[in-house]
Amino acid sequence: MTVLPVICSLPFGWQRSSFMLPPAPPSPSQPFQLVLTVLLLLLPHMSWCQTKAAEDHLISELVHSIEKASVFFDEYQNNINVDGLFGIQVGQGQLLSIDKLLSKIHADEKLKEKIQQIIARMEVVIKLINNRNQKSMTSYSQRFKQLVTEPMEIPWVPRWLVDNQKPISFEKLQVYNEEFGDTCLARVLGSYVPEDEDQLPKCNVTKECLDFMTKQNTTGYYLSHQLLYFNCIQMNDCAGRAGFEEFQERPTVVDIQRQLCGKMYNEAKQLAIHGYVDLSFQDLFAEHNFLCAPLGFQNFLHADWIKMVISWQSPIGCFAETTVDNTLYSTRSSPTMRKLMREELMPNGCLSHKSGLCYGVLTTYLNGILRRQLYHS
Repeated sequence: MTVLPVICSLPFGWQRSSFMLPPAPPSPSQPFQLVLTVLLLLLPHMSWCQTKAAEDHLISELVHSIEKASVFFDEYQNNINVDGLFGIQVGQGQLLSIDKLLSKIHADEKLKEKIQQIIARMEVVIKLINNRNQKSMTSYSQRFKQLVTEPMEIPWVPRWLVDNQKPISFEKLQVYNEEFGDTCLARVLGSYVPEDEDQLPKCNVTKECLDFMTKQNTTGYYLSHQLLYFNCIQMNDCAGRAGFEEFQERPTVVDIQRQLCGKMYNEAKQLAIHGYVDLSFQDLFAEHNFLCAPLGFQNFLHADWIKMVISWQSPIGCFAETTVDNTLYSTRSSPTMRKLMREELMPNGCLSHKSGLCYGVLTTYLNGILRRQLYHS
């Protein structure tokens, strides 16, 4: 009886495994049929091996890019503001999730050690940045303190979006009311202080805020802020608290997340339709990935998108916003183009928020691909 061994390595840095194909029925008189049968059995596995080999290389690139960014943050920690730290804390949460994943399987020690080294480096960086920001706390940073105090560990729930959205025009992005939106978010986070009153407890949700954050036909940065709002509601378990009767009449948080991410995925596809994203929209593209991919939406794990975001990284590890001749674009202040949080220029043309944002995106990509490979293997 003939038994054919097939070898296909597990994800990057993981131990090899082998499995045996079912014995082919002996038929010496029909060698051609035997070969054809074996090839038909092998083809699906060979295709998966090729896909996994490409992902292994991508994982290696991601780890290198993430490590390079962590070295940059370590070196320029004095220039990172609260906005950059937000992305870093999401990234730290993703790395902690990866570390837990690798501890449960027979992962290669080199990969485990590399992830743990980055986590340890960033723990020190985060502590130093928080200590410095604490000494110069502004009303703005006080409002969003909860988002940067601890690593943001988001449960990974694999799911897919239905791709049936209509195209939108990026020439007509809707105006986002920044001040009102920030107030609604601060109410959820428990950092809102009404004039001449005491600070309100977290999960303070008003009908006006819910109407504003569930407005239909929104685009661009308005979408980003709507999703951030409901992600924070979920993170603080607001929907399960007393006094939330107004919310109970609406779709669930999960339903709203799926709806918003469907729109954001459609926008991201349009932004990258030619294989690249125009420089003026890179932060919007990154924000859509930053907010939706950690929720487990597999649609955002495009190999081409991952390579594209990696290509935006500068040689020193940061993410900048420069023209072809290296001239820095002026930071946009239009409410229509308002970023998820506020941007700040760092040395060498680096941008604080964009660097933290893309760091969070890259770590999410890594977490998603490792989990996808584990599932398929």
